[in-house]
Amino acid sequence: MAKTRKRRTSNVWTVEEAKARFTELVSEVEHGSGYQTISKNGRPVAVILSKEDFEKTHTRENTLLEFFRASPLPEIDL
Repeated sequence: MAKTRKRRTSNVWTVEEAKARFTELVSEVEHGSGYQTISKNGRPVAVILSKEDFEKTHTRENTLLEFFRASPLPEIDL
C-alpha cells in the first residue's frame, strides 16, 4: 500500500518542527509549495525557498555599468 503524503495547510514551521521534519520541509519547498517560514518564540526568523525561486530573486538583469551604457543620453557626463 502506497503511503499518501499529507500536505500542510500552513507554511510556518517552528524551529523544533523544522529540525524534526527537515526532509518534509525540503519536500514542501521542492514540490512547489512556495517558501516556508521558520519561527522561533512565535516570531518569523528565517525563510526557506527553492533554489529556482532564490535565483529568480537574486539574478541581475544588467550591471550598473551596462545600465549607463544603454542610456538614451550617453553624451551627458555623470
